[in-house]
Amino acid sequence: MIAVRLFRHQNPDGTAKDWAVPVAPDPEGLDVYFGRAGKPLRLARTPRGKCAGGDPVRERDARVHEKLVKGYRDLGQHALADDRRTLVPEAGPDAPPAPPATAGPPCLYWRWKPAGGAAALAAAIGAAAAEAAAKVAAAGWRLDLPPGADGPATWAALAGGLLGGTVPIRPGAEPPIAFWLALARACPEVSVYGEDGRPAGWPEALAAPPGALEGLGLKARDLNALLAAGGGDGEDGWYFS
Repeated sequence: MIAVRLFRHQNPDGTAKDWAVPVAPDPEGLDVYFGRAGKPLRLARTPRGKCAGGDPVRERDARVHEKLVKGYRDLGQHALADDRRTLVPEAGPDAPPAPPATAGPPCLYWRWKPAGGAAALAAAIGAAAAEAAAKVAAAGWRLDLPPGADGPATWAALAGGLLGGTVPIRPGAEPPIAFWLALARACPEVSVYGEDGRPAGWPEALAAPPGALEGLGLKARDLNALLAAGGGDGEDGWYFS
């Protein structure tokens, strides 16, 4: 058995999905267990070189944050059996269950996964943030930024010092949504995903000024053309693991 920290997301249909990480960090990489609650969990491993800052602990903390903002509940430490299905709470089988997750608006999920030298990465993300903010302003939207914010200050204000976060899809959230989508196109180390775990485009539920999406590089793709090209049938492990 292995000691893990377990997180669970309750789905509206009554099913649930689990996500767990080992309590004891492995300096060589991050193991993640995930899948439908009550079923054998799948295992995904991220080697140290692909972890945020080359640090599995930092990578783990960023992913834990992502799960919490998505509505997962922290169920605490459990023992995961070799069958990857049996989970025994550290507090014993009579421990009270976590409260169900509260339903909220659909969201976009962003993540910065840096790799390389810290100084070069800081300069790159700052330049990309400035470029994305300029495109948002040109589209007629206003971001909540300090007066005279440069690229690094723009990144700091909108990322809040985190490696990942969420933006609710609702009226009034168009500026930050436009920023993160534009940033993902300017900086390949930034990814933005939807609720289905796939790379996100502009939400259909939100209107945009004429020409704004084209200026941001976010013009909706022709679904029929995409399917004809054979795309759209893959899964991205980042969301699920």
